[in-house]
Amino acid sequence: MVSAAETQTGQIVTVVDSADVQSGRVAEDSGPGPLGSSAPQVEVAAPARSDGARPAMLRAAALVLGLLSAWLLLFAALLSSLQAHGTQGRLYAMYRSELANETAPYEAPIPVGDPVALMSVARLGIDHLVIVEGTTSSQLRSGPGHEVDTPLPGQVGTSVLMGRSFSYGGPFSGISRLRKGDEIVLTTAQGTFHYQVVDMRHPGAALPRPVAGVTGWLTLITSSGGWLGPLTPGGPVYVDASLARSEAQPVPAALPLLTSAGHALRGDTSALVPLIFWIEGLLVAAAVVAVGWWRWGRWQTWLVGVPLLLAASWGVSDSLMQFLPNLL
Repeated sequence: MVSAAETQTGQIVTVVDSADVQSGRVAEDSGPGPLGSSAPQVEVAAPARSDGARPAMLRAAALVLGLLSAWLLLFAALLSSLQAHGTQGRLYAMYRSELANETAPYEAPIPVGDPVALMSVARLGIDHLVIVEGTTSSQLRSGPGHEVDTPLPGQVGTSVLMGRSFSYGGPFSGISRLRKGDEIVLTTAQGTFHYQVVDMRHPGAALPRPVAGVTGWLTLITSSGGWLGPLTPGGPVYVDASLARSEAQPVPAALPLLTSAGHALRGDTSALVPLIFWIEGLLVAAAVVAVGWWRWGRWQTWLVGVPLLLAASWGVSDSLMQFLPNLL
């Protein structure tokens, strides 16, 4: 499009759109100026350039994705271990008190997440590791868990314990190093029970053969490493052990059913509501930091905002981890 305008000096200036210049329509639309005036000057409006906007956005997205990935890896490898260590200390004190007062549970139903046993394995350097009730991804954040549809350690039948291999301290990361004859000691409200390792197996392998006079068995389950090692859990690993030195105790009550989230290598979708809550908290914390940066200043904002951002990020990460396989 061509338009004409008169400047303060009386000079006629014709403004031509760049699209008209490229299409060759300037010669048709702009004729000679008025009689006695000089030839019109043509000013071409340069097209807006956005060539650098897209790469900048891609770089920013890659940076954010990289930071999030690094944070999640840091949480899974280190921060979750600190959280589990603190939880184990609290549960150990709680269970010792229950054992001393003879109030520790040993018959169903047992509230999930409550401590039910202490485990020690000399070969692995494990001493009084607290076993909790339940095997969902949420419950295994506290430590190894007892599968609710199996008897407790020391009772008649096969007691199944599951534990993580990498995150939250990876309490069962070393069970594949156990050898035949190694001892596993478990203490419950019914006493202390000694198991001897019989074999280690993978999915599809035959179950251990029954042993005459043995009525109590123990199976430990964790995950093997995948193509990225412990970050990508492969199939489950089983360690079978038989009860020695003592008689198995009778199962005092009917056992509950196992939910789908309690099976090996399953995630726990019940963490969706907490995840939404923590994401909202993270957005609020980010908004507080943004407003504080503008109104208060840099150092005051960091002093208040960093703890808020860390707490919200911790909650988001902890909730996300529950969606991953429970043996990771």
